[in-house]
Amino acid sequence: MTRRKTWRLALPLCLTLVATTAGGAQAVAKAPDAAASAPAGHRGHGGGHGGGNAIPPATFAAAAEYETGTRPWATTYGDFDGDGRVDAVTGNGGGSISVFRNLGGGTFGERADYAAPALPYFLLFDLVAVDFNNDGHLDIAVSGGNPVGNVVLYANNGDGTFAEPTSVPMGFGPNQIAVGDLNRDGKQDLLTANNFSADVSVRLGRGNGTFGPERRYQIGPGPQGLAVADVNRDHIPDILTGNFGRLEDSLSVLLGRGDGTFRPARNYAAGLSVNDVAVADFNRDGLPDVALPEFVSNQVEVLLGRPGGRFGQPTAYPIGTGVNEMSLGDFNADGKIDIATTVSPDNNRDPSAPPPPAGTKGAGVSILLGNGDGTFGGMNVLAVTGAVASVRAVDVTNDGLPDLVGANLNTQSLAVWLNTTPR
Repeated sequence: MTRRKTWRLALPLCLTLVATTAGGAQAVAKAPDAAASAPAGHRGHGGGHGGGNAIPPATFAAAAEYETGTRPWATTYGDFDGDGRVDAVTGNGGGSISVFRNLGGGTFGERADYAAPALPYFLLFDLVAVDFNNDGHLDIAVSGGNPVGNVVLYANNGDGTFAEPTSVPMGFGPNQIAVGDLNRDGKQDLLTANNFSADVSVRLGRGNGTFGPERRYQIGPGPQGLAVADVNRDHIPDILTGNFGRLEDSLSVLLGRGDGTFRPARNYAAGLSVNDVAVADFNRDGLPDVALPEFVSNQVEVLLGRPGGRFGQPTAYPIGTGVNEMSLGDFNADGKIDIATTVSPDNNRDPSAPPPPAGTKGAGVSILLGNGDGTFGGMNVLAVTGAVASVRAVDVTNDGLPDLVGANLNTQSLAVWLNTTPR
């Protein structure tokens, strides 16, 4: 384990303000120089599909960046040391994770690196933090998307440091990880979406950090996104996958039986290039809805929930080039759920902004602001030098507002945007 401490401030490169009319057209205005015109943060405004009233803006401070291990690709969070503050962790290429302790006020201390020798792959694809051994401390699970099919587990020593990793075989090419109490025995179970073997792997937890036999559920080619939620409101966890490269069945839903097993997948068409899935009640009708990012078509597809765990037709919302991963939160403090996504380098970049350093490009996070009726309107674009590969919404300052933490692949850093929205 090695420890290093560095941090730097990355100013925002651009701001795009989008107002969507009732007919679907977009009026776009760009700030001439976001760093100069909005030094305290950046805002997005818009009317949206659903109402005609202006959506309250969300504001964020410029991103603070903390050096990680090589090629950070994934990030997650949790209070690993039990001090009441949310810490952060990145999964890095070359087989390591970097853990950052929250020092308070939204700042993070020196990183602690832990090797992941069982994941000999270019990038660590996903991370989750959960208490697998029921000792009251959050552990970490990491997938590498590698052909070997291992998920690596780091048991928390109880003080925010972690024991030597152990490996759990999970499918062939596991991408995203999910956890949940699938058989309702009070113990956390482990799931992966396996891109190479075209299925989902499930191992039921024993409550001591070990797991039962692997059971696989056929999905078809390209499962990448993965979520666990009770979509039919029977108090039993269900499985959802977002599937890349399958237009007619880009969303798969497997209803749970309550004993840790699942019914065959029910499929929905939503787009050809889905690589994540998120579940929330966007229209506040008590039924879970689904959001899916579309990498090629540069939009987010939203499917509203129907009784019985079914979903309606998708509605598309343009979000920016190369949309990849999502996180949900009420970023503008209006009581309605918003969607944050990572976007590719040079997304909506203001031509008048200073060019990024040689060898890097401007990129960041786009935010769709919710109307509360299942539609979305105004959009924020938060930009940094580099390429944000992963983003998570979490309150790192304990002020009741969701902030954003992300893995910046090009600058090899943890990016932290503090939410400064007035309430």
